[in-house]
Amino acid sequence: MEGTGSSPFFENNALELARRLEPCTDAEARALKAEAQKLVEEFRAWARNRPTGEDRVARINELFELYRRVSEFLASRLPPSNRPGP
Repeated sequence: MEGTGSSPFFENNALELARRLEPCTDAEARALKAEAQKLVEEFRAWARNRPTGEDRVARINELFELYRRVSEFLASRLPPSNRPGP
């Protein structure tokens, strides 16, 4: 089965979430980072094997939900000078 060309887009977004969590070392940050890294691996696999439509939608929704949770986490934890811009 052929892969999908959109996988790098989603992979890069998950990698960016993990990168944004680097300054944080508490358990919640580590758990969020682990979720991001798991999604990175899943999106990388898409380059080789196209996911089913259901699986694709589920993983993309997971990425959106993780993005929201990471944004909320960082907004509540980082001092204003270290918060990412819009």
